[in-house]
Amino acid sequence: MDLASMETCVRTVENQESKAQRETAMTTGQDVRELGLYMSNCCNAEVIFGVSDCFSRCPNCEGLCRWDLEEELISWEQLQEEEVEAA
Repeated sequence: MDLASMETCVRTVENQESKAQRETAMTTGQDVRELGLYMSNCCNAEVIFGVSDCFSRCPNCEGLCRWDLEEELISWEQLQEEEVEAA
């Protein structure tokens, strides 16, 4: 495989990955599907959003943004249920 073919393959994989990210992107105005710590793609601002929330604008620049899930969190209700099951 020559260099040009390898570069084409790399670009194709990158395009497929970016398309998948756009399709699952969580953006300003969308409903939050999962409790967690999210980071804005514009300013790397970290915000905790709950399931009943709506993704807000970035708190730093107030712009529309994409939110990436950085860490899943457990609600108090889930934690209590796990403690009861363990007892």
